[in-house]
Amino acid sequence: MGGPCRYRAVAQWSGAAPAGAASTGGRRIDDSTPDRFERRLDELRHLDDELGSGEVYDAARTELRLILSALKDASYSERVGRRLFGAAAEASRSAGWTAYDSGQIAAAERHYVTAMRAAASADDPVVGANTLAFWAIQQYSTGNPRGAIDLVEAALTQAPRIGSARMTAMLHARACRAHARAGDTRAADRSANAAMDTYGHAGPDGSGSGLRLLVQPRRNPPAPGQLRPQPRQPPPGPQAL
Repeated sequence: MGGPCRYRAVAQWSGAAPAGAASTGGRRIDDSTPDRFERRLDELRHLDDELGSGEVYDAARTELRLILSALKDASYSERVGRRLFGAAAEASRSAGWTAYDSGQIAAAERHYVTAMRAAASADDPVVGANTLAFWAIQQYSTGNPRGAIDLVEAALTQAPRIGSARMTAMLHARACRAHARAGDTRAADRSANAAMDTYGHAGPDGSGSGLRLLVQPRRNPPAPGQLRPQPRQPPPGPQAL
């Protein structure tokens, strides 16, 4: 999937109004339904660590189908609807990452675009930025560091709404990797310093378990120069910066 579609999805997330209408058709559901989806998606994040991406990819797509079915066929309040869209975004993000990690690059792109559209409908800056961070790994690991930089910069514009210093630090670290892959060592060092400075000011993070894969703190944070990858380094695993 090419750049124009990627840029449209990012622009929609950062600038579009969220979905505002409740649904009045079908069986009525309440907050317990997105609660269940969110718990199941959290379990998928753990299973990705334990079982590998191939198995979890199929499970993530199944979750996404269930969530989309609820959005289409059930009735719910505006609040519940936004939570369902947020769950759909996270399921799509999980499908995107596990597709990429299984070597299915084109499928991963499609899932990331879906995730960004759902995040826009949910008005959820956290899952949107989370998606962009994973998407950036794919871009700089498959020869498009400039595309990765664009994605991370889009995520950083939402930092005030995200409200998580740890996640913002992670985004700067992603930018560092992307600049390094692009051969811009000065920009990489600036991003590395921003990551360390931001993380140094991070207090207890109340952003929730959904950020576990991205912002799990390191016991010994690397020096700025260590954030830059060596040439020909294989794509980082799910817990890499």
